[in-house]
Amino acid sequence: MNMLLPNKTAGAPHVMAAVNDLFLRSKITAVAQAAKVDLNVFGDFNRLRAQLSDTPALVLINLGELSPQDVPLLAELLQAGHRVIGFLSHVEVDLARVVRATGCEVMPRSQFFERLPEILLEHANAGAGH
Repeated sequence: MNMLLPNKTAGAPHVMAAVNDLFLRSKITAVAQAAKVDLNVFGDFNRLRAQLSDTPALVLINLGELSPQDVPLLAELLQAGHRVIGFLSHVEVDLARVVRATGCEVMPRSQFFERLPEILLEHANAGAGH
């Protein structure tokens, strides 16, 4: 399922998320709505990748749902100018190490949701200068 929240802030940079878990998806959606941030949520990483444009975006990924063969593709997103932040369970230490090696930002899920309003605000403010 792809869900688009309309952009309420003119010129705000785009945020895309690959999150299948409905509870986590709803938490991200609620924070984005409160921040008035344009958000596309996809049920899986490959659907998100298919919709990315050349315009740099903030990409949020539930790493616990990412298939192992998709991990190397994260570096491609970074090379294309996207900021990639992945979140996962704090016990997924090996996955966190592998994903960090691609250059992506990785956070435990609790820290990600604690910092999400700040992350979205930083991203929106970065776009306001363009």
